[in-house]
Amino acid sequence: MDQLIRGCSQEAAELKNWPFDFLTQIIGADESQRNALQQMQSSVADASDTLASRCPKEIPAALTAKFDALKQALQSFIAALDAVRPAVQKFYAALNDEQKARLVAIYISNNSVKLNSDQFRRASRNTFREALNMNMQQGTICQKWASALRDWPTRQIESTVTLSDVQRAALYDLTGSIYRAAGGLVASCPAETSYTPVGQIEAKRNRVDALAQAINTIRPMLDQFVNTLSDEQKIRLAKVMSATQTTAPRRRGDDDD
Repeated sequence: MDQLIRGCSQEAAELKNWPFDFLTQIIGADESQRNALQQMQSSVADASDTLASRCPKEIPAALTAKFDALKQALQSFIAALDAVRPAVQKFYAALNDEQKARLVAIYISNNSVKLNSDQFRRASRNTFREALNMNMQQGTICQKWASALRDWPTRQIESTVTLSDVQRAALYDLTGSIYRAAGGLVASCPAETSYTPVGQIEAKRNRVDALAQAINTIRPMLDQFVNTLSDEQKIRLAKVMSATQTTAPRRRGDDDD
């Protein structure tokens, strides 16, 4: 959860770093296409600024507040994708078949297009693959977070927080909702790979929306469980959850979304 909340600001920064000048060189844009590209650049810049302003500025300690922060991050990112989609679609529609093929070649392999080595290094520094490829492994993020949900520390909570029978029943209801959310997350994520910019945006939006739906499945049962706890038990719960978090943020990889 912490990683996803931090990822909101990371996504805003990556939108800001889309390599538009490099993209112009790749496709050999004419005047009308450059105008469409400039409109896309303006749309992306606005979406990046808006997303950065809406992303959570800190990660709350309380579990319910953390869920709220995650929901805010996911909704903000969905709004950003919706904001840039029309301009991306208009730009892509303005390209001819050869230009579209060049973009597909970039998506498939950075080595598929002959580039000046300095241009290639600059593109890599500007997170070219992250900005334009938007994750070729469509299902990886869903599998990853479904696995994380399945690692919910029910036993640790039960043994550490010292629950009554009513509280233990509420914990089991919460655990059941988490497993249902994990199954729904995998089932609703897109399984097919798209190599077009619009298709990539749609796939990414669907993955984020699937995660948001998983959070919505869990949240009512979480509230029900937390509301049965005393203040001391909530402190113990926070300690258990804190102990299950990684001690340092993991670097984003090629399979991250």
